[in-house]
Amino acid sequence: MLNTLLAEFPDEVFWKKVNFRKIYDSLAYFMSYYGKKSLRKKYNEYNYKIPLVKQVKLGEKIGEDKKIIKKYKTERDFFNE
Repeated sequence: MLNTLLAEFPDEVFWKKVNFRKIYDSLAYFMSYYGKKSLRKKYNEYNYKIPLVKQVKLGEKIGEDKKIIKKYKTERDFFNE
């Protein structure tokens, strides 16, 4: 069973670092549908590489800035409206 699992998930460092919350009696669990699904999820999480973010180049500024005058309201002004 181990050789079958190693053929599908060949990274030896992954096998040394993988940790499950529960201790299983046999590797037969990982041959089942749910066991293979959880093992594949752990393997994909281990091998995930964060994609690089491309920097957006902005052009020159167009138009004028609009100046906004912020009027502060008191509680009395708010309730009188």
